[in-house]
Amino acid sequence: MLWSRRATPTHDKARHVGIDVTASRMRAVSVGMGKVHPVTLDEPGEDLLLHVALDRRVPDVGRAGYGLVRKMPHAVCSNFLPALTHSREWRNGRNVLTPEAALELALAKVIGPVTAESEAVALTLPPYLSPGQVGKVIAATVRTRSIASSSCS
Repeated sequence: MLWSRRATPTHDKARHVGIDVTASRMRAVSVGMGKVHPVTLDEPGEDLLLHVALDRRVPDVGRAGYGLVRKMPHAVCSNFLPALTHSREWRNGRNVLTPEAALELALAKVIGPVTAESEAVALTLPPYLSPGQVGKVIAATVRTRSIASSSCS
């Protein structure tokens, strides 16, 4: 036996991922073959904080936005999930975000780690969302998934 060779890890697509979405964060857990482990969505933490930093050239979702909340609250887009289907905008410099655009940014950041774990994904949403808002979340998820699959091809 050659000790220098290590077995390459096999990716198990039989795993399923569940994503829990609240107004302030996204959290994902992978389940398969009796084992549960959290999916890291935003290094170094497991949660993706739903705060978008608008002070950069390209808006950044996660800890960057959360770090600006106290210093520059006008440059942060947060609490956008309950604002879906409303005509609200966050502006800072050249960046203008609607709630739908902020949700798509968050989903685009999450899609990589989630699809690396599994092809089957379940999404849980807060109960206070209206059916119209749930429809917006589903539409954003489908758009993000189609963009990610076309860029991988």
